[in-house]
Amino acid sequence: MATVGAITERLKGTDIEIVTDQKFNMQERDFRTLIAKAKSSGAEIYLLEAFPPQLEILTKQIKEAQISTPLTCIELVESSDEAMKLFEGYWYVNAADSTTEFNKKFEAKYGKTPPLAAANAYDIFNMLVAAYEKVGKYEKSTPQKVVEALNQIKNFDGALGKLNMGPDGIVLSPAVVRTIKDGKPVTISD
Repeated sequence: MATVGAITERLKGTDIEIVTDQKFNMQERDFRTLIAKAKSSGAEIYLLEAFPPQLEILTKQIKEAQISTPLTCIELVESSDEAMKLFEGYWYVNAADSTTEFNKKFEAKYGKTPPLAAANAYDIFNMLVAAYEKVGKYEKSTPQKVVEALNQIKNFDGALGKLNMGPDGIVLSPAVVRTIKDGKPVTISD
């Protein structure tokens, strides 16, 4: 929901128009009615804001309806092999890759590469620790004081690179544009 709100805000004053905005229940499995509405809207691209398994189900049903309108998504394409197969050739926005330093530390400790969102969780945890430490140095911490400290974070060195807190309390982190090529994510723009 935050993503759609941010996109809507960013599109103000441009010639890009959101022609339909379909919402559905998180347990939904049949998207055919929503797909028909989207098809009749004349949209030139579909932004799918769904979590697995709905992302995969929705994408399959769009393809079954023989809709050739391009699809895009934010981050969740790499959440499953099935999603990556379904998004072959489509572009999407994803969090930037985690730093080499983070990857090396993770691999040394766990013996495998970091899974999806590991760097995000690591960064959020460390930002909270930093906020608590900042508040704790000067006075007794309260939730409000921790929130104030979090909102002041700028250029935090994280596993995803330099992080900042946005004015709406959302962590601003680097992102990339990717496509799926031969079943693998390929970065096409930083």
